[in-house]
Amino acid sequence: MVVAEVMDQGCGIPPEAQEKIFELYYTTKSDKGGSGIGLAQTYQIMQWHYGSVEFDSIVGAGRHSACDCPPPRKAAGQTP
Repeated sequence: MVVAEVMDQGCGIPPEAQEKIFELYYTTKSDKGGSGIGLAQTYQIMQWHYGSVEFDSIVGAGRHSACDCPPPRKAAGQTP
């Protein structure tokens, strides 16, 4: 398993936004140039590779995100 983790000490993700952050075009930062594409695209790519994206967040205390992806499969006839 390949795991990438990110932690920050930002403002956190409000509970009402946590259910929507992986939806295409959902953004809380449209005034700062946010398009709402990045997390939706990340989530979809991880699904294509049988992985997952998870996060924990506390408002005012930051966020912890993790992307888990299984190692690549060997193609038929490929040697180790």
